[in-house]
Amino acid sequence: MSFAVFLVCPLILSWNNAPASALSAVPAASVLATSTSAAALPAPFAAPASADPACAVAPVPMRATYTWTGNGSNDRWDNIANWSYVGGGYPDDCNDDAVVPFVSGGYDVVLITESIDDLTMEGSLDLTAASGDDTLTVDSLTIVGGVVTFGNGTRIDTVSSCQP
Repeated sequence: MSFAVFLVCPLILSWNNAPASALSAVPAASVLATSTSAAALPAPFAAPASADPACAVAPVPMRATYTWTGNGSNDRWDNIANWSYVGGGYPDDCNDDAVVPFVSGGYDVVLITESIDDLTMEGSLDLTAASGDDTLTVDSLTIVGGVVTFGNGTRIDTVSSCQP
């Protein structure tokens, strides 16, 4: 899962009367810190003395699209080496989309019980369940082409609203 960090309270930062040229000297990555305290933000940003201490930066889940590569040491859905995504990880919540692209010969994928947003299957897949009765729950399922084989108790359920 990926996170962006947004300020919960819009008045938590003040510019401390710094010259405009100082803005370019502050890397954006340091402003969007993963800290939970405004005190940890770099100068010239600072929390005003009247700021509510409960106001802080808060991580907000972002939508992410993961693409299956099958490059892992096994075919398990939860093996992060099987997925291509800048932030790492694998599709594991309702903010995530998964794409299994076309490849000659198709892919074998060992599913686990998980809920994601959208699943797009572009080629042939042989799906099996890791524990014998696993269900992948998705908001939408798109099968572009190829053959999808379900084995060993595997299911894909579609729902109108993904629930984590």
